[in-house]
Amino acid sequence: MASRRKNTELKFLILLGLPSLGLTFAVTTLSAYLPTILHSLTNPLVVGVIIGAEGLFGLFMPVIFGVLADRSKHVGDRLRYLVPSAFLMAGSLFVMGYIHILFLIGIMVALFYVGYYAFLAPYWAIYPDLIPRDHSGRSRSAESAWRGVGAVTALISGGFLLGVFTALPFIIAGGLVVIVTFLLFPSLGKRRRQDVKRSRASMIEAFANIYNTLHQTSGIRNLVIANSLWNATLRSILAFTVLFFTVGLNRSRHFVSAVIFPVAAIGIILMVPVAGKLADRIGHLKVLNVACLIYGIGCLAPVFTQRSWVIFIVPIVSGAAATVMVLPFALLMKIQGEDELHGANSGLFGLSRGIGSFAGPLLTGLAVYFGGSIFKSTNGYAAFWLASGIYILASLFFLRRIHERQPVT
Repeated sequence: MASRRKNTELKFLILLGLPSLGLTFAVTTLSAYLPTILHSLTNPLVVGVIIGAEGLFGLFMPVIFGVLADRSKHVGDRLRYLVPSAFLMAGSLFVMGYIHILFLIGIMVALFYVGYYAFLAPYWAIYPDLIPRDHSGRSRSAESAWRGVGAVTALISGGFLLGVFTALPFIIAGGLVVIVTFLLFPSLGKRRRQDVKRSRASMIEAFANIYNTLHQTSGIRNLVIANSLWNATLRSILAFTVLFFTVGLNRSRHFVSAVIFPVAAIGIILMVPVAGKLADRIGHLKVLNVACLIYGIGCLAPVFTQRSWVIFIVPIVSGAAATVMVLPFALLMKIQGEDELHGANSGLFGLSRGIGSFAGPLLTGLAVYFGGSIFKSTNGYAAFWLASGIYILASLFFLRRIHERQPVT
């Protein structure tokens, strides 16, 4: 009986995380391969601005839709935001693949992220609605396993798909977003009728509550700052890695897709399934501290050398990066109270993601733009690794100021 219950729980966690496959595939395709199109139209600074547009919408949309989600009576009520958001993302991706006009690409990127954040906050809120806090790590491992699959698949396939047809990776990404969204509905089953904590607060009151949460709850405040730095690194890596190899080192897109990303995938594949379980066993903060240290130091290696031996540390660094990708929301689930509004806190978490996603590519683009005279051998692109390493190592200061709550027994 216990084994059957465990298998049922695992199946549910796998199905609940399925939308992350489509979302991550789409975001990774946009972040990693749209810059190769933009590079022929503009300079690295503008590339950083356009890719960082995600963050502009992340500054307010997760909070707005998280607050709206908290007006839901049942879990199923949160789902009404997902379908139109999925179609908006898919439509903008389809158009994005066909146009090569900088202004129109910018408009499509903006529309994509409107849909993305309108989807994300209500979806994230379902996790603390349905998952006990002491299972937070393993629930995020299941979700992050899909994120890992989406990221790895998009990174490896993108270069080859672009070679077949420029629009193809964007078309596949849009179709996948819609498919996984519709698959979520039957997977929830009777859980869609489960009650959730409801709020009728106005938007002004909700923003005031979020301000009070940041002001009064040091754990959440420090997590918001740390998560902003983690996302600054992640978005910078997605935006500039392909350009580092193709423009900085004169390698082909096929080399990046066939060699670099598969090697990085080893660390992601190994760590995503175990990071949450490890964190539930020995503590989220301990695991994150070690992972951030490895991640940050690893990002600095290509600044000083581009010799071929560096590729051997890539799986270690990507494994640490995967751990940092998996655990932040699980840590939020641990440190927030059982009675807190899950939609609003999910929106606040999205806000932190937005800050990093905007500032990271923008500041990194500036570093590359002005780093050409210092990093001449890579046309300035080694500067992006320096910036990324600094973001990650700086996050350790805030991470060490967070304390986990123990599960209620």
